[in-house]
Amino acid sequence: MNIINEDRIHKKYFKDIEDQFNRKVEDIKEIVIHGTGGGKSARAILNWMLAGERAEQYKKGIALFHSEIDKNGDIYNILNPLYWCYHSSSGKHDKYTIGIELVNSEVDNKGSYTSNQYKSLFEMIDAYLGLFPIASIVGHGYNGKKFSGKYKNCPGNFDWNKLQKFLIAEGFKFNKADNECYELER
Repeated sequence: MNIINEDRIHKKYFKDIEDQFNRKVEDIKEIVIHGTGGGKSARAILNWMLAGERAEQYKKGIALFHSEIDKNGDIYNILNPLYWCYHSSSGKHDKYTIGIELVNSEVDNKGSYTSNQYKSLFEMIDAYLGLFPIASIVGHGYNGKKFSGKYKNCPGNFDWNKLQKFLIAEGFKFNKADNECYELER
C-alpha cells in the first residue's frame, strides 16, 4: 500500500472556497464509505475529475471526497479531513463526515472490492478513530436514504461483515443500527 498525497483537485477546484469548508477536529464524527461506480483506477478517476466534466459542482464543494482507495490498496489523499465537502447526499450533515471512495469499476458498484482495498480502508479507519471523535461508520446509500430520502447503491457490493469483524478484532464496541450503519460506543 502506498499513500499518495494528491492535491491537484484541491488546487484546481477547492482552493478559492476552502475557507467556507473549514472545520475543527471535534466536528468530525462519521466516516462514509463510497464506491466509485465506474472507472478503472484511482488515477483514471482523478484524471476524469481534472478534465472538468463536473467542474461547477466541484467549485461548490459538491461531489468531492477526502480519499480514494485503488484496487491495489494505494490510498490517494485528495482533500484534508479538516475541510468538509458535500459527498453523501446528506447536505450540511457532511460537515461532520469524512468520505472515502473505493474504486469499483462496475456500474452501480456491482463489482467486488479487493482484499487490498479492505486492508487499506481498515487501516485508514483505525487511524481516523485515533484522530477524530468518530461515532459512526456508514455507507453513502444509508446517508442518502436518511437525509434526502434517496437510496443509492453505494458502496454497493461492499462486505459489511468484514467491517464488523475488523471492529471486533480491534476491540471497538458498536451497535449495528442498519446493515450500512455502525454506531460506535466511545
